[in-house]
Amino acid sequence: MAFVLLFAGMATSSKAQSLNEIFGNIKDQVGNLINQVTVTETSILGKWTYLQPACEFKSENLLAQAGGAAAATKVEDELAAVCTKLGIESGNTSFEFKEDGTYIQTIKGKETKGTYTFDKTNMMVVMKGTLGFSTTAYLKFSKDQMTLVYEADKVWEIAKQVASIASKFMDSTLLTIFNSVSDNYEGMRLGFDLQKAN
Repeated sequence: MAFVLLFAGMATSSKAQSLNEIFGNIKDQVGNLINQVTVTETSILGKWTYLQPACEFKSENLLAQAGGAAAATKVEDELAAVCTKLGIESGNTSFEFKEDGTYIQTIKGKETKGTYTFDKTNMMVVMKGTLGFSTTAYLKFSKDQMTLVYEADKVWEIAKQVASIASKFMDSTLLTIFNSVSDNYEGMRLGFDLQKAN
């Protein structure tokens, strides 16, 4: 309900934009141009270390998009607290993509290896583990950083199947926020902001 009230307060007439909205749009466009990078088949290569949790929304609803940044920040803050509790940090969490089509995913020091396929047109990578389990992540590149996120509903289904994980590592506040946000947005994605290692 709080999200509905927040977004309702942001609704404006399509014929009248405030100066803040106009300048805000200009600022966003300039920021996109500054951070824009040319993505090639080799853009994904190398080792990428954990910076912080990432939450993004992909929605056709303009009102949802307008409030998406605020909601994403709230979810990211909660996820950051969970990652801290779990001991996930830059020194023990990373993704490494190699030229031979193999990858190493390290979460809290625990490695998972497999093969990957990078689709630069759709900005996604499909990772297939040695046990045959595959995951699809969506990517965004910005200078020497990469955002790697998964469809939140799929992440959540896995978490629900392993109930002990959800109850042990996610407090009621995070679960409430997740459920509230996921009900109001389509295409919520969760993952990591990563830094290219030297």
